[in-house]
Amino acid sequence: MTFHHVIKIAQNFIYKHMKLNDKSADQYSYHSFFNDITEKLDIIVMEHDLNNEIAGLSIKDAQGNFSISYQKTHHKYRQNFTKCHELGHFLLEHKGSVFTYSKDNTPQELEANIFASILLAPDIVLLGKIVYYKKTFQELLSELEMSRDALHIRLKQFLNYHTTLHDDEIILIIQSYLTRKAPDDIIYAIKQAEKSIIEEYQAVTIQPIDFIDRFLKQNNIVTSVDVKELADKHFIENIKQVFPNIVSDFYFDYGKTLYYIYQPDNTTATQARQSAKNAHFNMVFLNLKIE
Repeated sequence: MTFHHVIKIAQNFIYKHMKLNDKSADQYSYHSFFNDITEKLDIIVMEHDLNNEIAGLSIKDAQGNFSISYQKTHHKYRQNFTKCHELGHFLLEHKGSVFTYSKDNTPQELEANIFASILLAPDIVLLGKIVYYKKTFQELLSELEMSRDALHIRLKQFLNYHTTLHDDEIILIIQSYLTRKAPDDIIYAIKQAEKSIIEEYQAVTIQPIDFIDRFLKQNNIVTSVDVKELADKHFIENIKQVFPNIVSDFYFDYGKTLYYIYQPDNTTATQARQSAKNAHFNMVFLNLKIE
């Protein structure tokens, strides 16, 4: 797997999460994504107290279940990187059943490291925090909850990918940013790549099925105000392949129809219909129209 491929996979996961949850660059924290994805995929996350050199351990069993553990005595920032690294093995679909986070420079370990660094500090977040919000290196350490070494490496990786600067120039820029001797140098360097960073963020699109997953988790019901495709019976048939237990229905009044789906395990038909009725009222009388 190429460096570019790892970046695209990481960005696709992270940017979808940011857009679905309305997270701006200054609001972003890896915790939200990590907790969301591990819950969605039923990944068990726990501490361990093994050999201090074993920072992280992830296991995939014969049934495809995945678990992540991290050394409980390590600093919180190191734990953050470890958890993201182990998650990377799973989301990058690495071959194997047991992964031990170590200093080995195997391709899979390097890919997991890249994934972890991007998850902790996505490109669009670095653009926002450094260029738009003028955050210092020290502020980034605190807000992104990264170690000094991890952030230094991430910035070098970021500038290598997005600029044509030589390594010695990049090292000097980062050092000047860290010491605050010439903080504007890194802002200027990143601004040269501003357009491409934004375009990469915009290129990650949200599908209707992603919104349905989000709204079902939050409200147990989704209406055609939220996802207009619910008015299409073929779309309903397709999503029932993903969510086989959902019930679909509609509410008609004042010459307008609102379609909705709900999970019968979590809400009753009466509750769902009342929610649909409320959404229909808002649509008709408060001008919340379906586009």
